[in-house]
Formats: sequence, structure tokens, C-alpha cells
Amino acid sequence: MASPTQNLLISWAAILLILTANLLAQDESATIQTGSLPTGAYTLPPCTSRSATLRSVFPYPVTSGAIAQLRLLGLRLPSADDDLLTIRCALLDSAGNALSLTDDVQWTLHGKSLDGWEYSAAIPPPPPPAPWIERQLHIAVVIEASLQSAPYREILIESLAQLDSALGPYDSVTVVGASTTPTLLGHCTAQNAYTAIHAAAERLQFAGLNRLTYAMLWTVIRYSPTVLLVVSASNDHASLDVFTDDVLAEVRRRNIRVYCITVGENIEPTPLEILSTYSGGKCYRIFPGNSAYLRSAVVEAIRSEQVGSILQHRMTPQSAGHIAVGGTITLAIATQRTKFTDSLTIPPRSASNPLRQIIALFEKDSIQLDTHYMPIIETLSELLKANPHEEIELIAHAYREGPPSEQRRLALERARTVKAALIERGVERERIHLRALGDLKPLYPSAEIISEMMLNRRVELRWLSPALLPYELVVGYVTSERDALQMIELWAARGYNAYAEDVVVNGQPALRVKLWGYATRKQAIDIARQVQNRYNISVTIE
Repeated sequence: MASPTQNLLISWAAILLILTANLLAQDESATIQTGSLPTGAYTLPPCTSRSATLRSVFPYPVTSGAIAQLRLLGLRLPSADDDLLTIRCALLDSAGNALSLTDDVQWTLHGKSLDGWEYSAAIPPPPPPAPWIERQLHIAVVIEASLQSAPYREILIESLAQLDSALGPYDSVTVVGASTTPTLLGHCTAQNAYTAIHAAAERLQFAGLNRLTYAMLWTVIRYSPTVLLVVSASNDHASLDVFTDDVLAEVRRRNIRVYCITVGENIEPTPLEILSTYSGGKCYRIFPGNSAYLRSAVVEAIRSEQVGSILQHRMTPQSAGHIAVGGTITLAIATQRTKFTDSLTIPPRSASNPLRQIIALFEKDSIQLDTHYMPIIETLSELLKANPHEEIELIAHAYREGPPSEQRRLALERARTVKAALIERGVERERIHLRALGDLKPLYPSAEIISEMMLNRRVELRWLSPALLPYELVVGYVTSERDALQMIELWAARGYNAYAEDVVVNGQPALRVKLWGYATRKQAIDIARQVQNRYNISVTIE
């Protein structure tokens, strides 16, 4: 008599043979557990060894101890034009396979916002996952490939390599590289994915600035994917004409879910988190050295489109408004034996777009404007000509290029170079203001590699619009957080709003204290004069 282990191995072998036959022959009469395999559908064999993420859509009835975890796979939060909260989730066994529930189960949604609002509701259970996959995905992968991401080149390319193991037999992939301009790197299907994806990875240049939102919108409109997978190690610094909200509006209109993978410690993921959680996807944060989680994130993002169960719940406009403030969404499943929960963090909707953008980088001791940045200069000039009442400030920086006075002079010349390029393209010179900070605010205070040093030698754009960024007054510099806190408290006692920001003074880390909230330049000038006369200090307007 065969042992239980032998019977299990025989069963698995039989299942794999059936699945292989179905994939090759696509025979409608072939039977898989609960019915016939539809034409064009396919199945994935269950995972037998432990996996950190979703591996299969093969359904199993739940027995005692069989469920390992509940996984929230994505959210689509309500917005002004849609009051529906959509949750994509799965129950996974210890090997990462999706499970069907056979017990009486209660599904509960709980929301908690940063403004103290809480919300709970019972929701109907989703239908069980099907034993086969009928949806054929067209996945567009946008790899951020600017100079800032160069140190993470290997892990970004590794994310591409994971696609090969995640694709279904009828899925297709379009790969786009995103820097100053988007570049098509290639198309492939599951049959030629390995070769095509590696060829695409070889064409990634990692140069120029990050215009990730522009590349995402370009990809969505040009290739109409069903899923958008974005991998980035850089903040979105050059969003002159396309912002997170523009991309979000388009993917919601087309019902495209966006999954984002952010890499590294320096990236601010909030705009990508907003894009994910309002489109129906999910954002994963990867730190260097955690390649196992990277592999899991890529596989889960794609497989969740196939295996994820969908829950929907209508929310009142008031509740949707509280969620937009930021907080958490928790899903709970209670069976007769146990309770399972999983949560996702909701970023504040107001933090979707950057207010300042880098528009040019410079080599050491140089004021030469590289051709990499001309598309950004062209775009900015067209924006200014289309909005004749707007004014801008060009804020220039230097790094390790001489004494402070020389670095301020060099930074000013860089700002003048950019201004001259804009004037050549028809922008009135009186609408362009200049400010040179020298080495006061490096992005990387201890830069060691070329890409970090170049990002410290930059020119940033600031729109002089009170609606976007009110004026501020610099009232002092200190060297410790304790001193900064005391200064903030002092200015608060005097009736002013104050905060401290990190800077570098004479090569050493410091903090500068700023008063904020002045809607017009005239108001800022008046307050600056009052502060100077009353407290006998020097004040700078920004």
C-alpha cells in the first residue's frame, strides 16, 4: 500500500500533468476539479514549498490550520467622481496559494484617519477564486532610469528579471525607460520574455533627470496596458507639465491598476503611494539587500490581478473625505476558529505633487547646460508662454567647488545659464528671478559618488504662486535640534509660525529657522522689516 507521502506525490504529479495538457492543448473538454477549462484560459500549478507571496490561483477548501495569512493586494479609494471603495485581497496558505473558504465567515472593514475619524462596516464576502485564469494581461513596466537611480541599477534591473517567472502564458509586456524623456525598451510575451527583458535591461542608460509622471502618462496613452508596474529609486523632481493627479485621472478613466515599487532610502514614496491606492494597486518599498522581497513584490503585483478576490463598499462623501486625509484601512476575516487581519496605509491625498523641481544638473566647476536637460527647458518655456501671468524663481546650488563665496558665484552663473536658455525661447526676462544658495542645501550632504555630487550641483524651479508656495522668512541658523526647537518656541511665543529645515553651513550640518505663511511678496517684505526693526536681526525672504 502506498504511503500518504507517496499518494500526495502521485496526486501532485497527476495535477501537473492535467495542467500541462490544458496549457498545451487548450481542450475545452479537459476537466479541472470544478468544471471545464474555457478556451484561452490557463491554470498555474500550486506552490508546494513555502513562498513569501502569492504563487497560484489553485483553490483549496480551508481545513484547520490551513490558512497562513490574509493579504491585502490593492485598494481603489473613493474620489470626487466615485464613492466606491474597492479592495483586492486573498487568503493564502503557508505555501502562498489562494484559498477558498468553506466556513461561515464574517468580513469587516475598518478605517481610521489621521484626523481621528474611525469607521467600521460589515461587507459581503467575495466570490471564491476560480480554478483557472481567463484574463490576459498587457503589463506596461516603467523603469525610472535617471541619474539619481544609477546607484540602484542592479536592483532595478533585477525587478525586470522577475517578470519572467510571474507572467501567464498569454500575458504580454511593454518595457519603458523613464528619465528626461521616455524610451521604449521593448515588447515581449511569455514565450520570449527572458531574452527580451534582459535585452531591455541592457538598454537602460541611467542619465538625466527623473520625469516619471510624464513617462507614466505617455505609456498609458500610447500603449493602453491593463496593468502599470512602476519601479523607481528617485523622487519625481521634474514634473513640469504632468503631475501625479494627471496620471491618476487617466488610469482611473481607463480602469488601469498601478503597482509601484520604490527602491532605496532616499526616495519619498508618497506620490507613488497615492497613485497606487487610488487606482486599485499597491505600493511596495524595497531597501537594498532585500532581493527576496523585491521578487515577491513583482510576482504579487502581477498574480494579484489574476487571483485577487474583489470586495466593494460604497462610502459616503464625508467618509471618503476623511480617508483622503490619510490613515489606515484594515480588513478582518473571522471564522469559527480564528480571525485574520491585514492593513494598508493611506497616504494624505494632499501630498501628491512636488512643489519644487530640479530642471538641470551640472558638472563640477561648470556652468554649461547639457543637452540632457533641453527637453525640460523647452517644456518650461512653453508653460511660461502659455501662462503669461506666472513668474518663477531659479534656485541654484553648488557643492565642493571652492570657498563659500565662489560656490555662491558659481551657483548664480548656473541660474543665469538656465535663464538665458528660457529667454532665447521667448520667455520675458522680468518673469524669471534668480537665487544662489551655494552649498547651503545639498540633497546629499555627504556625497561620495558622481551622481550624488551632480544632484547637489543643480538648478531648481520654484513657481512664485502663493497658492502653491507662500513666502517664507529666514530668521536664524543653529547647529542642534534642541536650539532649533527653542527658537521655534520663541517665535511661536512672539506670534509667528516657524519651523526648521536641514542645511549645511561651511561644510557642517545645521538647521535654519523660517517663518512661514505669507501670501504675497509685499506682505513678506512688510513682516521682514518689522522683524528686523523689532528684534535687530537679519532676515532673508524666500
